[in-house]
Amino acid sequence: MHHIISNIDEAVPLHQYIDNREGCKRVGLKCFTYTMGWYNINNQVIQIKRERPHIIPNGYYSFQQLADIFDDHGITLSVNENNGLASLITQNEVSLSDGLKSVLGIEGKKFKPEKEYTSTKPVDFAIVKSLYIHLEQLNTAHNFFNGMPSTILTTVPIENKQFGDVVTVRFEHPEFKYLSNGAVTDLELSVRDEYNHRIDNHDLSMCAVLEII
Repeated sequence: MHHIISNIDEAVPLHQYIDNREGCKRVGLKCFTYTMGWYNINNQVIQIKRERPHIIPNGYYSFQQLADIFDDHGITLSVNENNGLASLITQNEVSLSDGLKSVLGIEGKKFKPEKEYTSTKPVDFAIVKSLYIHLEQLNTAHNFFNGMPSTILTTVPIENKQFGDVVTVRFEHPEFKYLSNGAVTDLELSVRDEYNHRIDNHDLSMCAVLEII
């Protein structure tokens, strides 16, 4: 039996319920398709001394895209490809919002002109490392994450893609997990990050194919 679910974060009623009164039915993720729609830059600001704040539009940026924006404001941004550490040199005194400093791995409140600043940790633009697919109808007595009962069905790796790219991940041999006992009358999927925060995909599509055995 297969169910295709495209209404993520909603309880999808089943026309024909799944009879699991014997507790032997299991479910696995056969395929997951998503349009990459989450952001890694949200409400971030470049503040140059004696100028109005420069707000970076929300979106999903690569290092080079962000470096081009910095360059427009007299800031040279580069990265060492061997260790992932960023370097920053500015023509004017500048401060960056916390989110920008976080993705760049750079510390400090203000950056002085003509001085080179190097990050203390590698740049990290992939704020979502994997998609954690949750199914509320899992039997959590048989499913654990870090020792705690969990509704995680499986994880989907993130590929190196750009905003708006469509990605399909297929599982030739799904890991099947037990459904909750009794009559399963709906299926509710959610997509979260490793910290259990729901992914805001900004209304771009996500679709799962579930196989029930």
